[in-house]
Amino acid sequence: MKSFAFFCWCRLFCLLILFILSSTIPTSYAKQPSCIQYRLDSEVGARANALIRNWIIPAWDANPMMTEMFRLRDRQPSYENQIDWAGEFVGKHLNSAVALDRIADIPELENMISELLYEMELCQAENGYLGPYPENKQLLEHWDLWAHTHIIYGLLAAYDRFGTERPLNIARKIGDLVCSIYLNGNRQLRQAGWSEMNMAIGHAMAMLYERDPQQRYLDMAKEAVSEFEAPDAGDYYNQGVIGTEFYKISKPRWESLHCIQVFTELYRITGDENYKKVLLHYWSSIKKTDVHNNGSFSTEEGAIGNPYKLGAIETCCTVAWMALSVDALALSHDPLIADALEISTWNAALAFSHPSGRWVTYNTPMNGQRTSAAHSIVFQSRPGTPELNCCSVNGPRGIGMVADWAIMTNEESESDALYVNYYGPADMHFKDTRGNQWQITNVTEYPAEGSMEITVNPEKPTETTIYFRIPEWSRNTKVKLIAGGETVELKAIPGSYLPVKRIWRKRDRLKLDLDMNLYYLRGDEYVDGRTSVYRGPLLLAWDQSRNENDFDKFPVLDARNLKLNRIGANDGLSRIDVRFKPIVLFEAEGVVSNGEKVSVRLCDFASAGVSGSMYYSWLPVTDSGPMPVASEPYKKEQTKHKPFFPTELRGPIRSNNLSW
Repeated sequence: MKSFAFFCWCRLFCLLILFILSSTIPTSYAKQPSCIQYRLDSEVGARANALIRNWIIPAWDANPMMTEMFRLRDRQPSYENQIDWAGEFVGKHLNSAVALDRIADIPELENMISELLYEMELCQAENGYLGPYPENKQLLEHWDLWAHTHIIYGLLAAYDRFGTERPLNIARKIGDLVCSIYLNGNRQLRQAGWSEMNMAIGHAMAMLYERDPQQRYLDMAKEAVSEFEAPDAGDYYNQGVIGTEFYKISKPRWESLHCIQVFTELYRITGDENYKKVLLHYWSSIKKTDVHNNGSFSTEEGAIGNPYKLGAIETCCTVAWMALSVDALALSHDPLIADALEISTWNAALAFSHPSGRWVTYNTPMNGQRTSAAHSIVFQSRPGTPELNCCSVNGPRGIGMVADWAIMTNEESESDALYVNYYGPADMHFKDTRGNQWQITNVTEYPAEGSMEITVNPEKPTETTIYFRIPEWSRNTKVKLIAGGETVELKAIPGSYLPVKRIWRKRDRLKLDLDMNLYYLRGDEYVDGRTSVYRGPLLLAWDQSRNENDFDKFPVLDARNLKLNRIGANDGLSRIDVRFKPIVLFEAEGVVSNGEKVSVRLCDFASAGVSGSMYYSWLPVTDSGPMPVASEPYKKEQTKHKPFFPTELRGPIRSNNLSW
């Protein structure tokens, strides 16, 4: 009888513990499903494959000092005059490689990843250090903690993808070293300098804790957050709680986005709603004040409060913005965030990755020319790494991140839900949180056209709710569900998810017709009040190589009656159209100053300027809406460029003497 009573008390105690734990974790947030493999066609798949074959796989062989710098750290001479962030190259390269592996089927890529992981393991010091600096400088200065942040990102991405312990073990050793110096020692993270860079290690430590729940990793992440409060360390948490706009905080550079991402993981770990509030606030703030017409982020590498001012738009900044957006979408189920990711992918990410796959940009301006990062930030080149710079290794991740948000599932109380966010042609295989296997295919020409047929194939009949994203710009969407021999019309609301709850069976289909009518974004005086023209998720642009006249002969277009005529394969394509087929190519008609009607050709922004030619995405359009009032309005005295004068569009490059 006593043993039975003891059993009852034990059971009651366990139930109480479970209740307490369940009250401290969030009830629901979206995440990426267990990604078996996504196959993406159209330009996303084409550029992913080109990047893998022509850049990702050969880059390590062509730039052997990517890892050799670690082996030479204690030699005399050591790696020659490395830039502060050189140690990040291998982490960003690994992260990009794993990201692309999820959306492409190229066996050689996984072989390269395996060899790279082995090399990283060999280069790691006994104390866990994996950088280019000698023992007396390790993790103490330069951007060394920042570099290890990106190395941990890449290692954990490989662990999540392949399930092998090797990358996790390497990450653990780094985490233990960080804790020994900054958690158990007498130093603070801020003492390493470059706080918006080096304090991002808190995010990496929180990610490590989620995969290996050692208390020291969580304590290290919380230590980073506590140090944010220092005047020179961003104060991200407190400023986020009170709603300070991101561009007004003390550290509005792009690197701060990786610091802010720690709040995603801390919300997942603790359930503290303030962490979620802060992250979503910063996402909304940046989207409102500093995201450009092509979905990219930053002006001269930071937030300035005005998305129309012309200036350098660094690739790394946009990749960080997309990563923050994935987090925000996971925490909020907000379809408008998925809309923003779609705009960033089809425009910015494709634009900074050349279709040949050979190079990415540092700066992808709204108007101007595209230049390889290997040219525009060549100061980062060193012996043994002639092609490496921060953007060349990071840019491909922008496309690979599609696998992070294409399909999302819920966790905890809503684990049966699926969110379909990506609408390009695709064949996606994955597991939900209950281990059920799914295949979702989409037969479509999207985003060139708005019609698609989505087929849902569960491994077995499964009851769940699938949420289909209805973009905000699709004002008149038509939806039909074809299942069980019946066709049912469904009502879709722009800027929301369409929930369809049923027992899904093989070959159930959803026919979706999105509204592809044009819509517009008017700019302020920084772009002379000109307008961006959109069709679906695509920003349209004028490209010098695709037009007979130069931009000074561009006619004025009228938004009230503007019509675009699709140009087909037999309609006199330029040689550039043949070599680098655009996603869309249209002919539009407008009038010049003397009233003469003139036709111009417009292509998608991602295809504009691929030859190195001039392009413009801010166009003269009448009746496109009122001129906006930006958070930081136009200031004539701050304008350092002549309107649309290309040679002055390039901003200052990142240097070893950064200041804000």
